[in-house]
Amino acid sequence: MNLAINLSIENVDNGGGPFGAVIVRDGEVIATGTNRVVPNNDPTAHAERSIKCEHFMHSDALRAFRKWEEKEDKVEY
Repeated sequence: MNLAINLSIENVDNGGGPFGAVIVRDGEVIATGTNRVVPNNDPTAHAERSIKCEHFMHSDALRAFRKWEEKEDKVEY
């Protein structure tokens, strides 16, 4: 949670909104993202969505993420 908070503070300093997202599995951070709605002029560029768009564009990673996303043991902050 502290990482998500720090990402949101840093994102405000960089012209974004006060939102950060972190995906954790088994206690390990596997991805982070920030809100880019204003800088990208994209109303869909929410922090949690940016994780999926920026970190998982390669098909192998995207397939692995989709498989992982179906599991119930993940935590998103």
